[in-house]
Amino acid sequence: WETRALAPCPVTCGGGRVLLAVRCVRLDRGHPVPLPHSKCGPEPRPSSLEVCSPEPCPARWRYKLAACSVSCGGGVVQRILYCARAHGEDDDEEILLDTQCQGLPRPELQEACSLEPCPP
Repeated sequence: WETRALAPCPVTCGGGRVLLAVRCVRLDRGHPVPLPHSKCGPEPRPSSLEVCSPEPCPARWRYKLAACSVSCGGGVVQRILYCARAHGEDDDEEILLDTQCQGLPRPELQEACSLEPCPP
C-alpha cells in the first residue's frame, strides 16, 4: 500500500486531519506500479485519514466581549480576557491558567462600539 496526502495539513498545531490517497502498488526498479486493490489483499488497507500537526498549540490571550455601554453615538465595550490554547481544526479551545499567558502581549481591556450616530 502507498499513501499520499491529498492536501496540506489544514492546521499548524493542535491536531488536524488530512485526506490520503491510498493505492496498491508494486515497486519496479524503485518506481511504483499501480495494481488492483485485490493484489494487496493480505495486508490491511491503511486509513484514508491521517492526523497531522498533533503538537499542542501555544497559549495565548483571548477575550469575550461584554455589552456595549451605549446603543449609539460611540461607547466602549469591556473585553473579558482569558488564557487559552486552540485545538486544531475545530473552534474548541482549552482554557488555561492566566499564569500560562504571563509575558505574552495582552489585548486592550476595552474597545470602541456603537459608533453610528444617534437618531435625532
